[in-house]
Amino acid sequence: MTILYRDELFLQHDTGMHPECAARLESVHAKLDDSGIMNRVTSGAIKSAAVETLTLTHTPKHVVRVDQLAQHGGGRLDPDTVVSPKSYEVATHAAGTAIAAVDAVLGGEHQTALSLSRPPGHHALPDRAMGFCLFNNIAIAAKHAIGEHDLDRVLIVDWDVHHGNGTQ
Repeated sequence: MTILYRDELFLQHDTGMHPECAARLESVHAKLDDSGIMNRVTSGAIKSAAVETLTLTHTPKHVVRVDQLAQHGGGRLDPDTVVSPKSYEVATHAAGTAIAAVDAVLGGEHQTALSLSRPPGHHALPDRAMGFCLFNNIAIAAKHAIGEHDLDRVLIVDWDVHHGNGTQ
């Protein structure tokens, strides 16, 4: 069975009129609700990633920068990447939920997992945000899979119109 992670918290990363906005995820939620798929999946509880987990992929300076900008009301980390007051909390939950999905599958509890989270992560680099992405939840989850589940490597399938340079 598939475990699906979704939560209203992921809608609280407020990017305003930015292309990566809550409306994108709300649309996915509506389609899933209308399709009846929610009756055929298990709902998973979202989780937050600890700072120590984030810094396995990102520099401490970068993690602090995102946190402080959110605490001070938000702003932009680069021309494409918006931070709002809730963004740090939401982004740590996106990373933690990616880890929870890895654990659910590799621990044998579920065959597949889907995390409907934002902000996205595949462009974030170790020392900076980039391309709408604050923390690289993909790389964080992959490192967790290798470190905690004794894997030699992880395949990341980046399904987008361009590659996620943060996961290359």
